[in-house]
Amino acid sequence: MNTATSASAPVPGPSTFTRAPKGKACLSCRRRKMKCDCVRPVCGQCVRFNRERDCEYTDGDQRSRTEILEEQIAQLQARIHTLESTAEPAMQPVSIPSVAPRGAFLDSPNDFSIDFARASGAPQFTDIGHNQDALVEAFLTYSEDLAFFLNVHRFVNYVQVELASSQDFTHDPLLNATFLWGSVLSNEHYNEPLYLSRVLQYLPKAYEERPLNCLHILQTEILLANYFFYAGKFVEARKHLSSAVSIVLTYKMHKIRSAHDCLSRMLELTDLESSLPHSSDSIEEGEKIYGFWWVYILDKSWSTALNVESLLVEDGSPATRIEVPWPLAPELLQSGQFSDDYRGSRTIQRFLNEPILHSIPAVLSTHALRAQATALLDRAKWLSSTCSADPALLNIHQHAFNMLDSQIEDFILSLPTLDILRIYSPPQTRSLVTTHMVARMAIMQLHIAFADSEVTAAVKCLSASKAIIAAFKVLYLDHPELPGDFTLHAEPFVLILLTASARIMIIEDNKYIQQRALWQNMALCASTGYMRTVLKELIEQMAKVNAKSRLTVMQVRKANDSRMEPFHFLTPVPSH
Repeated sequence: MNTATSASAPVPGPSTFTRAPKGKACLSCRRRKMKCDCVRPVCGQCVRFNRERDCEYTDGDQRSRTEILEEQIAQLQARIHTLESTAEPAMQPVSIPSVAPRGAFLDSPNDFSIDFARASGAPQFTDIGHNQDALVEAFLTYSEDLAFFLNVHRFVNYVQVELASSQDFTHDPLLNATFLWGSVLSNEHYNEPLYLSRVLQYLPKAYEERPLNCLHILQTEILLANYFFYAGKFVEARKHLSSAVSIVLTYKMHKIRSAHDCLSRMLELTDLESSLPHSSDSIEEGEKIYGFWWVYILDKSWSTALNVESLLVEDGSPATRIEVPWPLAPELLQSGQFSDDYRGSRTIQRFLNEPILHSIPAVLSTHALRAQATALLDRAKWLSSTCSADPALLNIHQHAFNMLDSQIEDFILSLPTLDILRIYSPPQTRSLVTTHMVARMAIMQLHIAFADSEVTAAVKCLSASKAIIAAFKVLYLDHPELPGDFTLHAEPFVLILLTASARIMIIEDNKYIQQRALWQNMALCASTGYMRTVLKELIEQMAKVNAKSRLTVMQVRKANDSRMEPFHFLTPVPSH
């Protein structure tokens, strides 16, 4: 929209605003109860706050766009009311594709109306007039927790252009995935089925477009995977995560900025465009790097939680080797200046086989630290699954075990300590807290197989469990008094980390009761009574993490039932 004003009506500064005559202010200023200078076509307030597309006037002969839409909504509501009143009583509503039972998310009394309108073929205006800006804002507040890797400034500009253009934005899978998470984070759960159905409807069509907007599709798949994890729908989540893995491998995003010659020596047997177009600038290249590492983090983390094989596999061949460098700090990406030596070379393998630096390089991002902690967790999972009683293999395994144990401890010591995390921004703090928790979970994953027979392993598991709780409490520093309806928004995997901590404490407490705890006669820093108090508080706090999430309900139930269940480490309860 052209925001220029005429020479006779310059855009006023903050000190020159005068209140408009009654009824003359634009609709945007009226809604926000702001002073309007009535400058046409766009008032000064709307220019200042970048809301040019919302600036409309209702005086004069022409009706505003908002008035036209309101009239359309009224007509549709009347039509729906007529259809409802004439429908047979036994008629069942057509269900909207959903990730949960209707009772789990659909608390709105208007569910039937939305379903019936969809069944009757009526145009969908259920979100007309709804403030999509508010949904985007709610999403962006926690976007870094939800594996959002696109450049925020460019994404916001994209959203503004799409929303201002026409109603075609309802066909955009990425925007609808954003609105879906915005509905979750703003507690407007009645909108979730609508936005979810749109994403699932239009995402397959996005794959057919040319040129293919690969990064937007990848981002949408990641957001959907995280949403289904949030909803406790693990099959659907893995399906979309598998699509994300397919994208990064097909387009060789694990080879971006590799230090090695990646030219294929194979016969070219298909016309598959197996490489991304060259990045337009370093910001776009940074998006690709961040995008790959988020796929890596989600795949390795949730494969551990679900006790399944990961989708990204390094089998030793050059084709599968991860060569992309660790993600840089965001400010370096924004500056657009990559040094020539910013390259990757056997990134994961070098990290796992070289000494941990005692101080973190300033150029590394908190995202890189999270990826490194995830690599340690994945390695611990693999190593603990290869235990063997064969004496010929025992010494080899013991050496690898001790090396990884030392590696994890050194990594934890290199992280910023919990008491200084307040100096970071809220997203960075949440990321570092989760990194601390993941590193402790790696310790538990490594030692859990020996916790029944070796006192050192049992103590390390219990200490790691307590450390997870200590790290998690950092998230509550800004909320010393939590009301009963308080919801702490966090990435879904945090629930798995808390479940791991709770289950270790429950297992060790049960051993103590049965007088089987190996540490029973050792001097501990805390009594079992204190441990039970901490456990009770932890389960209560777990219930406040993503409180509307089905995953939360499942994991809290799992923690509460663990005293009576056989021990099965980490795996979430199956969905019903």
